[in-house]
Amino acid sequence: MVAMNNTTFALGVGASPARRPGAWSMAAALLLSVSILSTSTRAVAEESENNLIGKSLDELMEMEVSVTSKSKLSIREAPGIVSVLTRDQIENSGAWDLLELLRLLPGIQFGVDVQGVTGISVRGLWGHEGKVLLIWNGHEMNELAYSTTQFGGHFPIDEIERIEVIRGPGSVLYGGFAELAVINIVTRDAESLNGGYASGALGQTADTSSRRYANLAAGQKVGDLSIKSSAFEGRSVRGDGDYTDVFGTQFPLDENNTMKPSMYSVDLGYKGFEARFLADRYFTHHRDGYVEALSDQVSTSFDSYHGLLQYQTNPSEALTLNARMTYKRQTPWEEDSLPTGENSSYDRTIERYRSQVSGEYRVDDIWSGLFGVDYTFDRATDNLGTAFSNGRDSVSYWNYAPFTEIEGRFDWAVVRAGVRYDEHEQFGSNVVPRLAITKSYEQWNFKLLASSAYRTPGIENINRNESAIESGFPVDEIEAEQTTVYELETGYKLTDSTYASLNLFNMQIEKPITYFFDDATELEGYQNAGQIGTQGAELSFQWLNNWGRVDLTYSFFTKSNTDADTFEVPGHSSTLLGFAQHKFTGLANIKLSEQLAFNPSFTVLGDRYGFSRVDSEGNLVLERFDPSFLINTAIGYRPESFTRLRIDLGISNLLNEDQPFLQPYANSHAPLGGLGREYWLKATLQF
Repeated sequence: MVAMNNTTFALGVGASPARRPGAWSMAAALLLSVSILSTSTRAVAEESENNLIGKSLDELMEMEVSVTSKSKLSIREAPGIVSVLTRDQIENSGAWDLLELLRLLPGIQFGVDVQGVTGISVRGLWGHEGKVLLIWNGHEMNELAYSTTQFGGHFPIDEIERIEVIRGPGSVLYGGFAELAVINIVTRDAESLNGGYASGALGQTADTSSRRYANLAAGQKVGDLSIKSSAFEGRSVRGDGDYTDVFGTQFPLDENNTMKPSMYSVDLGYKGFEARFLADRYFTHHRDGYVEALSDQVSTSFDSYHGLLQYQTNPSEALTLNARMTYKRQTPWEEDSLPTGENSSYDRTIERYRSQVSGEYRVDDIWSGLFGVDYTFDRATDNLGTAFSNGRDSVSYWNYAPFTEIEGRFDWAVVRAGVRYDEHEQFGSNVVPRLAITKSYEQWNFKLLASSAYRTPGIENINRNESAIESGFPVDEIEAEQTTVYELETGYKLTDSTYASLNLFNMQIEKPITYFFDDATELEGYQNAGQIGTQGAELSFQWLNNWGRVDLTYSFFTKSNTDADTFEVPGHSSTLLGFAQHKFTGLANIKLSEQLAFNPSFTVLGDRYGFSRVDSEGNLVLERFDPSFLINTAIGYRPESFTRLRIDLGISNLLNEDQPFLQPYANSHAPLGGLGREYWLKATLQF
């Protein structure tokens, strides 16, 4: 969601001050972190004898994922660039929420939108509005008004069994929002829980109580029957410094920018039948608004309720059939009374009914196929009686999409060719293809991928575009955007305990859906720009042994074939607003003893650019933000006499670095600060 901008632009470059004098340089900070990881590793490598932490390297390389295909395939064979965070990594990461976990992966960064909301980017491209699909336990979490997903203090990571991320389109299988990436969250099921757990955490910075949450889950499988339920409540502050809007108005973030999530779920299973229910309520309390600071705090709510029914059967050894129905009801971006005393002007409920039937058939040891059909029906209703562009207080759209994929397993490679045909009520037909050639043997694996994505505009994209046209504004009717991605990956098992992979990518979005505001008429809406794209590389390194594991990544992007001015950095031809071209990450789990582990991590971002203030003539000023370094440390302890209890102590942002979220499009929202040095305690009890 983007907001009104009534300023013009001017170029001015300044240096972003660090949170404290004498901030670490990017090179020095990176060297420090690598030294910590390697020194800790050497110190315990000779002392530890057995008991791997988590999985072995071979197990990780052959781990099956489902994010790229309806069937489960190993990471090395999966037709996509896949990153996986396992339960062991999640538990040992010291992370509090999904945002902190995802930014440890290559190519993923976060920026600020409006109203206290932060969103995701992939490989330098802003994916917040409908370009990244987030699936939580089978439920699609994107809201259906502006198609966004809200990150930061939102999702309970103690419930996560595994995170599977495909960087690249997943439209053949998922359609819709699976344009730049798919994030598939696999939660802990009844069988793996085999009882339950209770967890809670508290965080404290120098000046404020920063975060707290409580999570309770229980599950059991008895014969063919399984049942699981969970409950999560939390509160956190976005930052502990001051926020200053572009006009100079300032207020403390710890008192005026908080996030309050709650999530409840019930899952039932019997033989091939599953029923899942989820209630997700997320609130931001903020004063940053759209452009200038509000005079008092406002609450923006995102209520989302989900239901899923699924049945899978195997009529024969060669054939698997799956039928799925989902329903979700959402009221996103709803505000309480404004500081002026006026009621919120936005209160709309959106419902989606979705049904899908799919099947897999294996002809022989070489040939197999996937086929299915997907149908969605979306309906939005205005709860205040305000009309949509059609003159009514409701609007609806349907989409019909058959899809298929054929797989051939040959001696020289595995070849997969897929296609999806979409027929949308308003935007007509479109064909999305995918081709993947993968091969793994001995130490090597290769992937050659070419895929496309197709995304129709969201309900408010359509509504605001049509309203602008009806007002006489010279803008064309909005169209669907299309993305084409080419990727090449190679991986090599260097030793029995080390593995490295490198991928190259080229991503191009045609007719990207972008926000516009006209100063003369004060009219806002959405339209299609020409194109936007990035090229780059991502490098990953894994080191596993009986002392623990270390994961290191480096990612880089550069702008290519872009004429969407709203995302560009004036005077800089290779980068895009809000995001660093260079990113380094590291995550380690070092076993100090049978009961004690040391778990450091780091994220390094290179230079970034964003608009931060308005000069005396009313022009937005561009600011360069220096490289930043975020280092976290955690100690995990499990008492020998009571192994069901785990206690974690940690320090986040050890160097007290500035880590602001920048707005990645040309609007008038100032950078939103993050937390400084934070001390935290977490306890988890299994039962």
